[in-house]
Amino acid sequence: MVRMVIDMRWLFQDRPFSMHDTLKFEASSHAILAPDADVLATLTQYHYADLSGEFIIELLKIHPVAVVAQFVRRNPHPFDAHRYMKRILERQK
Repeated sequence: MVRMVIDMRWLFQDRPFSMHDTLKFEASSHAILAPDADVLATLTQYHYADLSGEFIIELLKIHPVAVVAQFVRRNPHPFDAHRYMKRILERQK
């Protein structure tokens, strides 16, 4: 088992925050890493106080499990990352 931690503080450094670009990054990363879920555990860290409620809800849609504060929660209906990415790209048009 390989464990990977991604610190997302870079979102707020030296550039304006883009919810759209961040969701594209999340969906594409999830689509690439998800097939290896049996050998790869990935934890993406955000500072939720810096994020809007709308953005947090969108993030939670594509993750099968979320850790918020000290609570671990399973998403019973996670979105398919490939379909979610397609939806994001269609919104961009």
